[in-house]
Order: sequence, then C-alpha cells, then structure tokens
Amino acid sequence: MSKRASKMFVVGAFVFIFGLGTVGAFLLVDVAETALDQSPAAQDSTQTATPDSLARISPDPSGTDSLPGQPK
Repeated sequence: MSKRASKMFVVGAFVFIFGLGTVGAFLLVDVAETALDQSPAAQDSTQTATPDSLARISPDPSGTDSLPGQPK
C-alpha cells in the first residue's frame, strides 16, 4: 500500500469513527429525552395546582410546620 493510500485509510477510519460517535450521541440523547418525557415526574409537572394541593404545601396557619395528619 502506498504512503498516500495509507494516509487516506487512516483519515477515513477517523472520519468513520467520528461519524459513528456523532450518530450514537444523537441516538442516546433521543432515547434519554423519550424516557424523561414518559417518566411520572414529567407527567406530574404538567398538572396545575389545585387549592387542595396548595393547602398541603403551604405552612400551617397555627405556626407549626407539620404535615396533615401528623401531631402538632
């Protein structure tokens, strides 16, 4: 194999490996986004707050920060 052919082979190999890495990265990102879109946490974040849910996270008017159903 001539010197020029061997250089072309090495350059082609690098381009091929870089191309595979780029395609692999895009596929990995796509799979991760799809998994995150289907997770329960992503679905819960789209729900609007209701007065009941706000009451659960707002401070207790009595001055103590206990959760509903817990002793004060």
